[in-house]
Amino acid sequence: MLSHFEKLHTHLKVVYQYPTLKDQETRFRNAGWTSATARTLWELWGDDEFLPPDQRRRLDAIEPFDEWEEFALFGGHYLLLVAATSASTREADNSQVQIQHANAKLDMQPVPRDGCESSLRRFGAAYSHRSKVIYHGGYGEKTRLSDCDIYTADATYEGKFELQPGKSGPIMCQTITNVASGDDLFLLAGGRESPSKAVASTWLVTSTGRSISAESFNSNRVFNGRYRHCAVPVLIDNRSDAPGVLIYGGKSDASTVLGDFLLFDLKKQSWSFVLSVESEQCCGLPPARFGASMCHSEHFTSIGEQSGILMGGISKDGTILSDVWEWTLSWQDGSPAIKCTERTGEMGLNNRSIPFARFGAAIVPLSNHFLLIGGVTNDRITGWNEEILLISLGPERWIRPVQMPACPSPRPLFVGIGATQADDKIVLVGGGAVCFSMGSFWNAKSYSLRLDYEQEMSSASPEESCGKEAAEMQTNGSQSIVEGSKPENGSSSPAIKQIGRTTVRTKEEFDAIVAAGQPVILTDLDIGPCVDLWTPEYLLSRIGADRPVIVHSCPTSRMTFQTKNFSYLKQNFGDFIKDVTAGGQLYLRSVASTQPAKHPTQLSKDFPSLATDFRLPDVLSAVTEGAHSSPLRISGPVTLWLHYDVLANVLCQIRGAKRLRLYPPGDVALLAYPPGASSSNIDVYAPADELSPAQRAALARAHPHEAFLRPGDVLFIPPAWSHTARPDEDVSVAVNVFWRNLEKEVYAAGRDVYGNRDIAAYEEGRKAVDKIVKGFDGVPRDLRMFYLERLMGELRDGAEGAEEVERK
Repeated sequence: MLSHFEKLHTHLKVVYQYPTLKDQETRFRNAGWTSATARTLWELWGDDEFLPPDQRRRLDAIEPFDEWEEFALFGGHYLLLVAATSASTREADNSQVQIQHANAKLDMQPVPRDGCESSLRRFGAAYSHRSKVIYHGGYGEKTRLSDCDIYTADATYEGKFELQPGKSGPIMCQTITNVASGDDLFLLAGGRESPSKAVASTWLVTSTGRSISAESFNSNRVFNGRYRHCAVPVLIDNRSDAPGVLIYGGKSDASTVLGDFLLFDLKKQSWSFVLSVESEQCCGLPPARFGASMCHSEHFTSIGEQSGILMGGISKDGTILSDVWEWTLSWQDGSPAIKCTERTGEMGLNNRSIPFARFGAAIVPLSNHFLLIGGVTNDRITGWNEEILLISLGPERWIRPVQMPACPSPRPLFVGIGATQADDKIVLVGGGAVCFSMGSFWNAKSYSLRLDYEQEMSSASPEESCGKEAAEMQTNGSQSIVEGSKPENGSSSPAIKQIGRTTVRTKEEFDAIVAAGQPVILTDLDIGPCVDLWTPEYLLSRIGADRPVIVHSCPTSRMTFQTKNFSYLKQNFGDFIKDVTAGGQLYLRSVASTQPAKHPTQLSKDFPSLATDFRLPDVLSAVTEGAHSSPLRISGPVTLWLHYDVLANVLCQIRGAKRLRLYPPGDVALLAYPPGASSSNIDVYAPADELSPAQRAALARAHPHEAFLRPGDVLFIPPAWSHTARPDEDVSVAVNVFWRNLEKEVYAAGRDVYGNRDIAAYEEGRKAVDKIVKGFDGVPRDLRMFYLERLMGELRDGAEGAEEVERK
């Protein structure tokens, strides 16, 4: 675009100085405007207030249109800015939310096509056969194409060939799907000639490029003309000798958007409609869409069903859908049935943090993960570091950007590309776009990708993982690593390590986890009927509306211990439940019902009406036998301050979801703990401008961990691990059980109501330190510091020596 304006001698020099929406808003505010709001034209296109859906749909009747990627790219480079001298203008949310990256590093090797006869093409269909990649059809420099380009697994161009004898003709936006074991037969389905002329034909393509019309398979006309649809390989009735293809959605003409599932059965040589199955979890079919991303999992579900992911695409309203669905294919009395479950809310994201809502993106299966590549998103131009996302639909569900290599110049445009696996690599070929009157951009290179990620992110099932030896748990810490994330405060930070999930079957396995001293999420434990029963209404009926409770009340979403920005509020439990379910920023940590200043709280004693609902299984007998306290915690949308507990504890999540940030004991010097205090003076969630330079520097050297808890999850938090927690959705209900996992003599004698009194050696050590410092009274400063530095060195040497003895 900028080259176009330079040719016209109308340089847009302001773009170089103010390249982002936020920069443009700042530009106008600095010029004296009270408020300024900038939005891209593509974002405004999707705003129902700016352009109602019926007006967007009305455009379909004016002209057949299928240049959506180009439209999004064009509109994303133009902005509408509204500035006002009053503060009444709606402020756009152009803040950059810090996001968590997958611990997956992408290696990208560009391969030039200079001097080759390969066609420039986009919106074709790519498939792989053994170690070759074939890119069929698509749109070339002047017209649609019918031939194919051949590439090796390292993206080197090898030549051309035509599908013979019954070739499809020049088409684009079609699918080619492997339909037989051994990669020897492929189904070429649909596509289009013009936006109003969809292709209803299908062909079977052999490994040698022989194309055979499959029209006779479609005698009942189940497969109608469609393009920009999705297609994945499946097994009919889960039989390995019965291959098929599942097709979803697309468009049948310029204005008709499809939302049905069709099944191709190679053995029966027929097509059939796939019925939708509804249940409490499954809500029928997703909204109709075209240009979506759909992929199959390489593993069957626990009950032998085939499943996969469906996301993105454009709806009949002309806007990109921000949803993620899991589809499951099963057979009922020999007929196919599809169950679709929306997973958007479980992925732990929003589209401001990660542009996961895509149109025209390629998707590739990788064991238990999926790789989403390119396309366009719904509110902005996708940044280089957001181009490729890794998706997990396993026990942990998430979508995260991979760690991209340095951006090449010119940056490749991952629009209209062909993407497929060949050997152990992912090959990207073709791609480009027309920028309307400004000309075309083509990818001059093809790309060979390799994704490297930690073993802990592998596809091993929970059942496989839980069988690992306790010694392995100690060695690896039972955690999967997700690096590249930065905390919300925006400071430069090391990777956030995602705490792993495992199951324990024996007391010995749990004891090994405790001995390892690393936090772990324990799954599949029976903690009683509380997980199903403890709704706010149930708790109110069992505890009673009139019972008085003391709660933390905070005017903001983050409680900080340093500023004490919260107050203690005495309420009846009924009022508390009413307020917290209405979104009140309240936090209840139960205390003993009698003499709370003297006795730790015990759920069974302080809430006897709830006692039978909650239990710890026998495998956690170490917790039960050494239990110190078991507080009930109920919280609204408010974050607790960072603190540590001296006692080990298990946090049992019962209702709602909760996200915890944890730091290992070795980070204590970085987290601003006053001497003798167990509550930190640093807010790890604060924006960078609210932190001092010293605090930002300290957090940049820390080693944050994160745990995401769902109902029924139990998080083991070792002693002295600093942590803070906040609900992720709705009201959070949890129970902590603290216990002494060390010898009795280690702990300080006397009362310890909250389980955070430091161990005896530390309390005595502080007295010794005070005595040592006072012993230097009257000594000149330089000499005092000389000897104190020597003493600190001896203390460090002593600690390291003790650690070495323990290792031996």
